[in-house]
Amino acid sequence: MTVDNPSSSTQYQSLRAFKQGKRNCYNVTDLSPNSTYLIRAWFMHGNYDSSFRLPKFDLYLGVDRWFTVTLQTFQDQVWTETMSTIVTDYVAVCLVNTDLGTPFISALDLRPLASSMYPVVNASRSLTTLVRKDIGSLSHTALRYKLDPYDRVWEPYTSIDWVAVNFSSFLVDSNDEYQPPAVVMETAARPSDPNGSISISWDPPTWDPDSPFFFCFYFFESAPGLRIVVVKLNGKEWDTVNTTIKKRLCTKEPERRFSQYQVTFSAPSASSFPPILNGYEVYVANERSQLATDAGDGM
Repeated sequence: MTVDNPSSSTQYQSLRAFKQGKRNCYNVTDLSPNSTYLIRAWFMHGNYDSSFRLPKFDLYLGVDRWFTVTLQTFQDQVWTETMSTIVTDYVAVCLVNTDLGTPFISALDLRPLASSMYPVVNASRSLTTLVRKDIGSLSHTALRYKLDPYDRVWEPYTSIDWVAVNFSSFLVDSNDEYQPPAVVMETAARPSDPNGSISISWDPPTWDPDSPFFFCFYFFESAPGLRIVVVKLNGKEWDTVNTTIKKRLCTKEPERRFSQYQVTFSAPSASSFPPILNGYEVYVANERSQLATDAGDGM
């Protein structure tokens, strides 16, 4: 079906609806077994069927529920992505009718990731993106490929309490397990009050309220001097980062310490500069079923 909304980007201008059957799947084949992929689905209803009814349905990766598609308006542009290790040479992306309207999909992406990236992803655990932010960006649009070779979506994020800071000459380390793009690392934010702090927060998603989080914060600067950032989780000190030495701070394993997260970045008296933050990622960690992991099942 065609969506009558010329202002939308290309992936939202058409869709496929599944009016028959409880479960309809796209089988993506010719994959490299035991490789990690970023898989992303896009949705915009646009009242394509003149029903004036917004559906709600589930998205599955194989036998595992990935996401519940919920829209607030007909023009909502919803996307979700998961990073998963696919042990076979194919994967099924399925839309499941939950009797709350006709499932549909606007676009489906699949991108290979480098074998060393996101080591917390494995055959029994996937990561579903909650947020991925480019801090200090002066752009009003998200960046993707080619600025990010892996086509991750980095959304610009700022605050009236922050001041944008630009750096230069960031070189992506080929050994870095998270490969933040140079364009993300070369912009940052600091608090507008030199003695202030940067604060971000997130809540559990409605579509998966109980799963643990994996998160990663990025720091980089090219100015001379010593910048130290103290990172606190819900008021308790978590770690201290010397940004001239350490470029990121990530959880080693998915965790759930709190029902809601607030993270603050401040500078101690020993720091020559106020705190900065260049970007961050937050993921929901999902345990994957072993029912769909035996390559022999497809023979």
